[in-house]
Amino acid sequence: MDVEPGHCWRCERILRNSGVPCTGCDMAKYCKERCRREDMFRHKPECEDFAVKRCSNPKCHITGKKLKECASCSDAWYCGSACQRAHWPKHKPTCQEHTESIKVCMAKLRGKFSHYVQVARPAFVPCYFGNSISNDLLKLKGNEWKKTTNPDDPCLMKDYSVLSVGCENLRNVIETTACLPEEFKGNVNFTLNDVDPFVQARNVLFLYMMFYYNSQEKIECTVSTICYSLHLEEAQYNLLVSCLRALTKISGTALAKITDGVMSVSDTDMALMKEVWQGWLNLECRRDKPNSTNLHEQRAKAFADDPIAPMGVDLYRRQIPQMYVPSVDEWLEHGVFMPGGMANGKYDLCYDNPTLTGFSLNRVDEYRDSPKEYEPFVYCVPVDMYPFGTWDYLKAKKFSESSSLIDTYFMFISSRYTQMISAMLSKSITIHFHIGDCLKMQDDLPPDTTFDRIFTSNLVDDIGTLTIAKAMRPLLNPNNKCAVLITQYWNWYNWFPNAIVDNIPHVMDGTYERCLKAAAKDTEQHVPISRFWIQEYYNNTIYFVHYLRADYMCCIQDDPLDLPLVKFQDVRHQEGLRMRDFRRELNKVVPFRFRRNIRPVTLLRGMSRNLEWHWD
Repeated sequence: MDVEPGHCWRCERILRNSGVPCTGCDMAKYCKERCRREDMFRHKPECEDFAVKRCSNPKCHITGKKLKECASCSDAWYCGSACQRAHWPKHKPTCQEHTESIKVCMAKLRGKFSHYVQVARPAFVPCYFGNSISNDLLKLKGNEWKKTTNPDDPCLMKDYSVLSVGCENLRNVIETTACLPEEFKGNVNFTLNDVDPFVQARNVLFLYMMFYYNSQEKIECTVSTICYSLHLEEAQYNLLVSCLRALTKISGTALAKITDGVMSVSDTDMALMKEVWQGWLNLECRRDKPNSTNLHEQRAKAFADDPIAPMGVDLYRRQIPQMYVPSVDEWLEHGVFMPGGMANGKYDLCYDNPTLTGFSLNRVDEYRDSPKEYEPFVYCVPVDMYPFGTWDYLKAKKFSESSSLIDTYFMFISSRYTQMISAMLSKSITIHFHIGDCLKMQDDLPPDTTFDRIFTSNLVDDIGTLTIAKAMRPLLNPNNKCAVLITQYWNWYNWFPNAIVDNIPHVMDGTYERCLKAAAKDTEQHVPISRFWIQEYYNNTIYFVHYLRADYMCCIQDDPLDLPLVKFQDVRHQEGLRMRDFRRELNKVVPFRFRRNIRPVTLLRGMSRNLEWHWD
């Protein structure tokens, strides 16, 4: 659940006293009875997970937290072996169906994980816009800083280290920096890892631009535009070129000196980034030149070549508040991220933005070892990526709400950049960039380097949880009880058809229709048309539990198909780390899942899940 402790689970207002508790579980709290009633449908799947369990034997009425789950399927709970034996004839078909689905998933995952090649190479086109919601990866309040308002608390004077693996763009670093408590007096040291030199080159470029040109008027707005716009004004383009030329002429050591230690890159990684920066400089970006790179045409072709793009655009336009549709249509047409709109002709956008170019990778065997081998670079932002897609809509509209989505997000993102500039100038943060395979990065770090937070994006989807746990455990700070490893799961439901609500037959038990009605009631503005809207009202936790069991067994050395299924309790303990049980407790840094239906603009994956692992 993504509501801060002490806030209403519906409207997020601060609770007075203990609030109004949910009648079914001891987790959810509301500011008033009306919020509890209105949240009934959305909260129902969570409530089922959090509620006190009852013995699955219908002749038994024992309840309590000491009941034990069926070790085979995790979908039944018993007070003892006598009730389990008595209920077995009825439970057997369901139990066997669940265990068989785990084995099927295990066989498929075994094949997938075995194909992972442990070399530093991008798997997709550069992820410039990001593809998941921005997160505060530190969240001191509620972790190191607990139950106190003392501004002199020692934990507010300490330094913390954060590792972001597969970091993509800078949104998590910027969000973490912006969310630091005002009372915080220490430093936060970020290490950003990604296999893609294009992504890292872009990250270094924007931070360098913010730091070096911090005194330039509205530099935060300039960076916002360059980050997300297809076309630029002459002054913006000239500033970009100036930064690119400067970066191609300095070493990693020089960069650290210029930024007074705020930014650091190894000379080896800097050399790769220089090839990207030089490739951007080599493009003819003046739009009226005959040999112009013509990003508008490339972008239009990308949309035309994607057969599902029209459906995706239509779906997005229908899910967002209708007052935003004109501004979204404007961005889709022009690809320009500037306030005020294009209709009044106030902008002279005479240059293409080279930082939205890179490589277009369709097959793994097309991978090349050097960025310059991809020249000339081409437009490479996927058609389903939007500037406003990965920033939290709730925070953006709270900061500056406008009838234009571009204006709302431009103001919000620019304000985040302002906070980032302030943190860099005060040297309260440092950022180290690393290009390469995360499973081998320990060899590239100084001895005894550890981190208080490790965020691994959705790498477990490709290599498995146990593999990540083995690689990251030596890097997790053993002296911090609040240190946590975060693993993210995006594609788990693909292996379990019944986890997807619109796969449930209509004649089965009315599940689909009930979810549809609940989603329509909560979203109000339209009838949901996507599984991701309906999914929030369907409890598929048991299938995620099954996935984690299959995932774990696929990472052990022996052939998992020849071994008995592991219990879920065994899965929760890996490499000396313990997973927070999402059926009993809340995550403390990144929520187990986000409420999608209150974020109609953010491109949330309706079935994404986040796990937190801490010291056992």
